[in-house]
Amino acid sequence: GSTTCLPSSDGSLLLAATGDGLSLFPVAGGPARSLPLKAGIDKVIRWTPDGRALWMWRKSELPLRIERFDIETGRRAIAGEIAPRDRVGLLQIVSVSLADDGKSYCYNPWRLLSQLFVVEGAR
Repeated sequence: GSTTCLPSSDGSLLLAATGDGLSLFPVAGGPARSLPLKAGIDKVIRWTPDGRALWMWRKSELPLRIERFDIETGRRAIAGEIAPRDRVGLLQIVSVSLADDGKSYCYNPWRLLSQLFVVEGAR
């Protein structure tokens, strides 16, 4: 699996995977603070520009919901949903990138497609 390690916007905190969870580590030193998030399921995209929240999504959800997770209150707020118009063969969304303002995004869908050929009169 992948490891999350993401500095805050102002560089004072580091978000990192700890076991099956995610924790905040003060860069200047001090105790870590564990967050009610699950590593590998709760996918962090980036910090908000003000450093008060994380933009995130949950693995295996379709349509994918972009959430704003407030690090002080633990409150999650749905900011929007993402899904391709054509969901044929769509297994999951693999990765998501988000602009600073949270309004522009790109994502990488994982699809499994195949072709079926019908042959009539073959000899």
